[in-house]
Amino acid sequence: MKTNSTLGWKHIYMVMTILLRKGKVLMGLKKDGSLAGYVNFPGGHIEATDDDYFSASERECREETGFITKDGKLLAEIHIWRKTEKKHVIVYVILSQKFTGKLRVDTTEFEYLKFIPINKVFKENLAPGEARWIKEVLVRNQKVKVTIYCGKNRKSVQSVKIDDLWP
Repeated sequence: MKTNSTLGWKHIYMVMTILLRKGKVLMGLKKDGSLAGYVNFPGGHIEATDDDYFSASERECREETGFITKDGKLLAEIHIWRKTEKKHVIVYVILSQKFTGKLRVDTTEFEYLKFIPINKVFKENLAPGEARWIKEVLVRNQKVKVTIYCGKNRKSVQSVKIDDLWP
């Protein structure tokens, strides 16, 4: 009998936060990790001290951008399967339109952070597989579940599947 067992796989839980203001989203060039060299949203690992993915999103935003978020809303759930590394990364994508503070770039995480008009996001150097789900949530305003299958590493995307997460 053939099964899709993830026994022995490492499951990693993360958040990514889309800060939206006046038709622009905050993005930056990542310095480290599997997204180094790509433009992406602030985010990071969910830690044991976080109550849930919303509090993880609030903490990561405060640490990486200086902004304090107020109104997190779940937009997407992304499952990244890295077969050769036996890693299953689950990313909860949170939208926040109410945030306060002054932009402060965490230079250990990002080369820069800037607000980019939504219609210009797709001209940025996005990680493989990212443009499709970003278009669904930002342009079509659709909540989605995304499954990304990778080969050797995060850069070798083999397929991307997008399903509606909620009506």
